[in-house]
Amino acid sequence: MAETGLPAARLEFADSWEGCRQAIEHYYLAGWSDGLPVIPPTEHEVASMVEAAGRDPLEALGEVPPRRGLATVETVATCAVMAGCLREYLPVVLAAVEGLLQPAFNLNGLQSTGNGATPLCVLSGPVVTTLGVNYGTNLFGYGFRANAAIGRAIRLVLLLQGGAFPDTGTKSAMGSPARYSFCIGEAPSNPGHLLHNPWEPAHTRFGLDPSDSVATVIGANSPQNVWAGQGTYERDRFISALAEELAKIAMVTPRTQLTIVINPYAAQQLAVDPGWDRADFEREIFRRAYHVRQRLAEALPITGSLDQWFAGPESLITLVAGGAQFPTACALLSGWLMGNAWATPTRIHSR
Repeated sequence: MAETGLPAARLEFADSWEGCRQAIEHYYLAGWSDGLPVIPPTEHEVASMVEAAGRDPLEALGEVPPRRGLATVETVATCAVMAGCLREYLPVVLAAVEGLLQPAFNLNGLQSTGNGATPLCVLSGPVVTTLGVNYGTNLFGYGFRANAAIGRAIRLVLLLQGGAFPDTGTKSAMGSPARYSFCIGEAPSNPGHLLHNPWEPAHTRFGLDPSDSVATVIGANSPQNVWAGQGTYERDRFISALAEELAKIAMVTPRTQLTIVINPYAAQQLAVDPGWDRADFEREIFRRAYHVRQRLAEALPITGSLDQWFAGPESLITLVAGGAQFPTACALLSGWLMGNAWATPTRIHSR
């Protein structure tokens, strides 16, 4: 690359495929990547994305730990371009970053931990449908631009502003594939549809309005798929099987927030018979898991009181999402082993 006399923060490459390839390789050499190729963030693309969000590019969101780089609307937009985001995704990424930087979330601890937990971004409300966020089949997997690009943009902010690179920023011994991109949607209310969510959006538990679009960040480990009661739904068997798995996870990750993702079909059945809402379900699943935990405590050499090892229903976050192919397919996600990094919601403000 020829010297241009431009400031160090600005690079110039030929306006061609070869120039684009050189830019991508330069980003690799400079350490400005998550290991995958990035889209070179041209001034035009970044400015267009910021303009679409309707926010001041120099607005400071806060310092991103552990290296305390300053996240601004413009730097987050730069990461969003690099991740392959559409312009309308930026308000979502900004909301997620704002949630991560709330003191109560303890991002510094989560970034630096030797554990594998990482921020999960859960989108709920109208934004899920508007942006085409996946809340169904292959929920935590590939195939949907919004999920992949938004999750990746968040990760690039944590890397480039936060400096959470292996060894120098994060000490996670085993890491997690979720540290590439970890973003899902919650099923919306859509009566008559297989993936209808019969309950209000998960963010309403924090006092937000059902009509709000919200990004909720949660410190979580990779999902554990659970077949609750095998393949055919039967209420009592489903709840008991799910409680059994929940208690086992609570045994090895005590006092953390546990995220339960239940299939929309199962949620619909619970909403009709016995007419439960989300809080009713969480109280019952906790009650049964608590009894399972008591049984395990009698058989295993566990120290400490039961209450110290298994918190109450308030430590459960229940989401309705996943494909309709198997009505008892669920997922459980343990929280950060060191505690904190509990669910933190932020309203998404679009222009």
